Amino acid sequence: MNSWVMVRFFRNDGQSFDLDGKDYKIIDISGIGAPRNKVYTKKKAMGDGEVFTGEQVIAENFSVKFNNTNQHLNDIIRKHILSFFNVKYTYTFYVTYFGVTRQGQGKLIKNYAPSLNIYETIDFEMEFIKEEPFWQSKENFGKNIVGSISQYGYPLYDIPNVGLVFDTFSFAKNVFIENDGDVECYFKAVIEAKGTVVNPSLTKNHKYVKILDTMEKGDAYILDFINMSVLKNSHNAISKIDKHSDFTEMQLNKGGNQIVVNADYGDNLLKVTLFFNKLYGGIY
Repeated sequence: MNSWVMVRFFRNDGQSFDLDGKDYKIIDISGIGAPRNKVYTKKKAMGDGEVFTGEQVIAENFSVKFNNTNQHLNDIIRKHILSFFNVKYTYTFYVTYFGVTRQGQGKLIKNYAPSLNIYETIDFEMEFIKEEPFWQSKENFGKNIVGSISQYGYPLYDIPNVGLVFDTFSFAKNVFIENDGDVECYFKAVIEAKGTVVNPSLTKNHKYVKILDTMEKGDAYILDFINMSVLKNSHNAISKIDKHSDFTEMQLNKGGNQIVVNADYGDNLLKVTLFFNKLYGGIY
């Protein structure tokens, strides 16, 4: 396998494992192409053909085969691999294929670590069932909509659930965000108050999500449109949402998107950051 192919695993307890061509060599990798589409049909009551009744995008399992580069350390390496790849954990994997890096999340369903000739190179295989059918951008893009703070996150591989924050916007209630992924994606909005702010809201395509609350300096709301949850200062605050709010509209369509930030009072004291991962059909 070409050295341009690398995989980095993060376990949900913070531990990591690299397949970067140094201690391990990737032999084969699969499941990085386009997902499958399952179409549901029923026979037409009259005439020929089918009636489409629904569809579901199915994630392909991700698997990687690799071996160790030093057979003299077989015993130590095998113990380490069996310890790290454990079915009780959840994994985020960053896959680099010819210079393009995407990420996915999943559960381990196969851990093949044979105990054959202890003096020969060991071929390992790990297989994961993915949580989502699409591959995500390695960056969790942070768009600071209101404010003028210039930020950039590094390194190349980011720790899961901690996004890269970049791009600066001068103060503006209306901002344009480009999604050049393959499909639409939902986002997470972090709304922070630098003073007293009354009833802040986000609007997209004339649909809005409004918080019915008076925020004081230091208060922060997290509107998670991916998992459909609302937190205020780390506590559940779904009851603070205006009943006419529309969560389903809060997604970034492929192409350009206009997001409007507002408040009944104190919108100039808001810092609003949108975090999102672009979604791709495969790694290319």
